[in-house]
Amino acid sequence: MRESRRDRVMPAVALAGIFAFVGAFEAPAGEKGSGDAAKLIRQLESPKARTRFRAARKLGEMGEAAGDAALPLVRTVFNRDEREEIRDAAHDAIVQIGAPLVPGFLSALEEKDPQTRIHAARGLGFIGSPAKDALPALRKRARRRGIPTSTPPRPGRSA
Repeated sequence: MRESRRDRVMPAVALAGIFAFVGAFEAPAGEKGSGDAAKLIRQLESPKARTRFRAARKLGEMGEAAGDAALPLVRTVFNRDEREEIRDAAHDAIVQIGAPLVPGFLSALEEKDPQTRIHAARGLGFIGSPAKDALPALRKRARRRGIPTSTPPRPGRSA
């Protein structure tokens, strides 16, 4: 059976459409470098939901270059007025960036504003084990507040 021109062209047209769709979410050439992290951080405050979502996603994709995005991303995650998909994108960005955000969170632990300190501690929790270097600072902050810092014994083990 002979393949028609239409049968040969349609898959190529479909692929071109998919690539065009995916390309719509690619960053313009100017947003790929570390200098553009500041621009994306500002875009987290945009009145347009799509811009905020795209900024959070792009910050996550930037990885280490987005190290200054620590607090803006955590504030986005805990902004109850924010759309769920944008909060999720900000959370995912924190996890994607990981360890490079730790210095920003550590300095935020020393801020006077209690909400900022809470956001910083939560951000470190999102990062997980790559943030283990922050444990001494967290313990120090907790001791200043009179919070016990020793690890409780695991169930079934003696203290």
